[in-house]
Amino acid sequence: MTFYKNCCFCSTDLAVTPVNGGGDFIQCPHCGHYEITREARENKVPKLSVTEKATISAYIREKTLRKGKRPIIMSDLDAPK
Repeated sequence: MTFYKNCCFCSTDLAVTPVNGGGDFIQCPHCGHYEITREARENKVPKLSVTEKATISAYIREKTLRKGKRPIIMSDLDAPK
């Protein structure tokens, strides 16, 4: 089942598909494709600064464009250095 939400990192409207284990598969037209756990979405991401969200968005986009392994955003995330 697919439903719609906003991207955690850029706030774009997008399609979200739940995955096993309580997370979501995100298909963001701006950031790219990634998975995020429910815990990260609810507890960690809201505490990130705008700069940290932009850094993570860029990292996800780079992985998507290079067809790398889809990032999985978990509650222990830190912005890539």
